[in-house]
Amino acid sequence: MKGIFILTLLFVGFNPVLSQTDEEYSYLLENSYSIDLDNPEFQFEEEFYSNDLFFFGFIHGSEKPQVLDLELLKTLQQHGIRYYAPEVDYSLAYFFNQYLITGEEAFLDFACESYLMRVPQDASIQFRDKWKKVYAYNEQVDKGDRIIVLGFDKEYSAEITLTHLAFIAPEGSTGISVIDSLKHFRNFEIEEANIMSGGPVYKSGKDWEYFFATKKSKHYERFKTEYEKDSLLVLSHFGIYANDVRHLMSQSQNDYRDYVIFNNFIKLGLPLIKGGGKIYSNYGYFHIQQGSINGAPPLAKLIKDSCDINLISLIGMMTNSECVKRKVKSDGRVVIKGVKFRNAKYGGYKASRSYDGDGLFEKVNGMKVLEKISGANHVMLFNLSGKGSPFNETMRFANFSRGGKNWKVDSEKAANDYFQYIILIKNSKSNIPLEELDSL
Repeated sequence: MKGIFILTLLFVGFNPVLSQTDEEYSYLLENSYSIDLDNPEFQFEEEFYSNDLFFFGFIHGSEKPQVLDLELLKTLQQHGIRYYAPEVDYSLAYFFNQYLITGEEAFLDFACESYLMRVPQDASIQFRDKWKKVYAYNEQVDKGDRIIVLGFDKEYSAEITLTHLAFIAPEGSTGISVIDSLKHFRNFEIEEANIMSGGPVYKSGKDWEYFFATKKSKHYERFKTEYEKDSLLVLSHFGIYANDVRHLMSQSQNDYRDYVIFNNFIKLGLPLIKGGGKIYSNYGYFHIQQGSINGAPPLAKLIKDSCDINLISLIGMMTNSECVKRKVKSDGRVVIKGVKFRNAKYGGYKASRSYDGDGLFEKVNGMKVLEKISGANHVMLFNLSGKGSPFNETMRFANFSRGGKNWKVDSEKAANDYFQYIILIKNSKSNIPLEELDSL
């Protein structure tokens, strides 16, 4: 909607009718409040907590979203919501849960360092500190109410999956060498290179393993082959962990990540909800939108369209803030088996304002209104779905532009069809990459 004020007169009584922009501004004033991150308090109405699935979507790489994620998690736990589904796969969820159960930081360090391959911007000191605070919080509540991590994301590392299998493998001899050998991989070593472009692989005519196979990834392939030959025999040796193995070995191979996450939600999350549980999940803000974007269905839309549950989406929008941006060194190339690979490893990082919601790269239609209402406050929560909301009729806030291109959204929808709350985040510093931990 264009930011033009139009004054229309009603001839009955000669009362001015507020323009759409004025109506939106008045509504937002009445349906927003500040959040002090030093002493956060979310003033959600009771109806909010009746939802089954709660999404918080935010821009990766910045400090305050990590704090908000923790505080939302604690608030929801206090209302009986103990299942937490961050942007991790099934194997990483295992290692985070092991840390929450045992307090052994070796599990935490492995999970956080492995996160560099999933969401590099959030593989940070802030991310690690958040998990330490989740552990401390869990220790203060009854065991039956403690937070449990769920992993719906796409499995992305054969080494991490194999490490997971090694930790749940039977202790004694099974007579099956591929299972008995797992004990040699019960460690936190990861060898794989982080290649940012697979172009040379495809041009070579060779498969990925030809160039990048490690001891763990090779054993994973052997295990997978044995499983495909006789899955019942393999599963019979894993006892209480048989379902974990079955899930890991039956991952969808669909290239579209949100379909894979959705299928894992159907397998792992939906039964919990149908059994009376509730789930809090955080992902990048594309995934939590409940309408199509550029013709693609985000995770939240797939769930909304297919599952008979109530879900709600909160989107974090940022302004005057920084995110950590991973970059590649100019000498970041390696030669493997005679083939040159550029962009082989993350070589550095810097703070960037490129993803600021009111910057040159990214713009949110309506950001100036949010900034004006928020004033000097650093975090403001806006409820777009209250009584008489004009955001049932307008796409303001949902129509982003990135890199100079507008997101293609459904013209028949409104902002409330995409998300129901905005958390405006101002003056957030960038995350400090995990590599800096030893220097602090």
